[in-house]
Amino acid sequence: MSPHTIVLYALVFTLTILGIALTARVERQREQLAELRAWVAEWLGPGRACRECGCTDAEACLSGCWWAEEDLCSSCADDHTSSLESERA
Repeated sequence: MSPHTIVLYALVFTLTILGIALTARVERQREQLAELRAWVAEWLGPGRACRECGCTDAEACLSGCWWAEEDLCSSCADDHTSSLESERA
């Protein structure tokens, strides 16, 4: 076996070990994030949720939103307004 082959095997082995370690670290961080989300949800309390899409203070719509009404977020309010305008036309 040539010295280059040995170096390549060592490199592949090292990269495999690093990949395993990185995957384990990402999983730990994912678990910590889930715990943090649960803590925030508990701290905020039940809060309010949108009657249309179910977004909350803790988890807004992907595009971002705010409360247009007590139980309706701005994203759904825009959709609702658009549908009313199209019905009138």
